[in-house]
Amino acid sequence: MGVQIAPVFHSPSRLDQAASWLEEYGQLVNRVADAYLSGELYGKPLGGLWPTVNALGRGALRHGETTDVFSVLKVLPAPVGLVTPTGEVLLRVRALATTSVAGPVVADFVRVLELAAERLKGEDPEPRLDSMDLTETLGMTSERASRVGPLVLAEDWMFNGGSSPPGSWERSINESTRYIVNVHTVEDYLRVEGECIFPQAPQARLPDTAQDVGRPDTPVSGLHPAIAQSTSKLLQGGHNDAAVRAGILGLRDLLREASGLGLDGTALAGAALGGPNPPVRLADVSTREGKAEQEGWRQLTEGCFAALRNPLAHRELNLSADEAHEALALASMLARRFEGAGVGAESSQPAVDAAQR
Repeated sequence: MGVQIAPVFHSPSRLDQAASWLEEYGQLVNRVADAYLSGELYGKPLGGLWPTVNALGRGALRHGETTDVFSVLKVLPAPVGLVTPTGEVLLRVRALATTSVAGPVVADFVRVLELAAERLKGEDPEPRLDSMDLTETLGMTSERASRVGPLVLAEDWMFNGGSSPPGSWERSINESTRYIVNVHTVEDYLRVEGECIFPQAPQARLPDTAQDVGRPDTPVSGLHPAIAQSTSKLLQGGHNDAAVRAGILGLRDLLREASGLGLDGTALAGAALGGPNPPVRLADVSTREGKAEQEGWRQLTEGCFAALRNPLAHRELNLSADEAHEALALASMLARRFEGAGVGAESSQPAVDAAQR
């Protein structure tokens, strides 16, 4: 006998939370977007592409603004953007699309996706997209390309990896790119991104009868919401490779939130969990046993990125349903550890929830 989805009322999804945040702090989003596009903040040149939390917060204080920018940016929702280890505030397309000033840049971002989709459908056995395509193929000015390119790199979940040498970048176009084949507007993109990366967390499937308990045909049963949200539809559609890659990306986002770091892959795992004073503590690192346990969690997390996500970013593994479930179970276990991790305190009983930081 099959299983049924139990009717439930869902708690607010990550997109719901992002929408509320954007509505409340739209003025701040506009200021960050304007700074990114103009290279200036409060009339002064920026030191980089994006303004920093410090520059935004101090500027707001100097101009008598009532919003506590420092506190607001500590709870920046993942669909809106992230704060890098150096304090830069990076906005995602979902946030930029709410501003009028970023409209042309967001439209050019969609043109890049259309080009990638066309190449996926073409005859080239190894189609690729690179930074030169923005100016040479799409005819953007160098200045416009310098703003559109970082958005492509920040939103490259639909590609399968690539390289980013100084001053240029390249991305592989294959299986994952199919999700954007019918994307022609920013609304199209946000719908697809929401479905693939930030969907509503589904209710775990409940067994009809005793003989159904423990069956492997319950794709999201028991998985951490951060993993279940991005994998349920993919698993149900038989897209096992894509589901595992999306699940590991969900794990990455959770570790970023827990650590406050904007790194990726093994570099993120090493910086967040390694060293004598790790930002995310899963054991009492003041003891020899605790240090060994913490090191084990670091190695396990790095292995999750290196052995699962990285290969899937470059080729198809053709994972079976069982293999996908097992991989996602590992990601889910790590996600639960990160969510309850201790931060900045010597404790063998981690108790600080990532959502409270």
